[in-house]
Amino acid sequence: MLRLLQSGEEVALVSDAGTPLISDPGYRLVRETRRHNLPVSVIPGPSAVTAALSVSGLGTDRFVFEGFLPARAAARRSRLQALSSETRTQVFFESPRRICNTIDDMVSIFGPERPLALCRELTKRFETVLRGSAAEISTILLNDSDQCRGEMVLVVGGADQAAVRTHIDEERLLDLLAGVLAPRVASEVAARLTGGRKNDYYARMLQRTRTITDSE
Repeated sequence: MLRLLQSGEEVALVSDAGTPLISDPGYRLVRETRRHNLPVSVIPGPSAVTAALSVSGLGTDRFVFEGFLPARAAARRSRLQALSSETRTQVFFESPRRICNTIDDMVSIFGPERPLALCRELTKRFETVLRGSAAEISTILLNDSDQCRGEMVLVVGGADQAAVRTHIDEERLLDLLAGVLAPRVASEVAARLTGGRKNDYYARMLQRTRTITDSE
């Protein structure tokens, strides 16, 4: 495929089982074509979310749609802080008026190296997809006001799972959750916070319960 594109040919990826590149390994094709500075466009579909994911080059096997972030700065930062440990790809809608502030907040909260894809005016005449780190996209917007216009979908790579676990004391977390939640609910909360396996945490929660019972 790369050879065809590099020779000037056009290649279409078509699927008879739903939208291509959603929940399948196809995003690697987009990532590889972008690595070779080859253009990638998306054919109009029923949803801006799936269109942006398809062309983003970020992981699509697990993703979460967050809609619009709060308009007020403090509320927006609070929501981003809550999402900072989310390991799934995140999809946001954003307005041209707030896009620069939103990405600057992501640089501060998610970190400057978090991968982003800003998809603007998808399937329209001035369609643009900016891919890079949060810091790189912030710099592009600062230097080119035209990139702050139109309808926007922002796709954000998930947090690194290993890094999330490094910053969370799992034993302390399980102790706290065990005191206020049933084991099944506590294990689900722990899995969401750390990116670990719910079944593993459930087994550990049950072990805690048995240990407390035996000691009594």
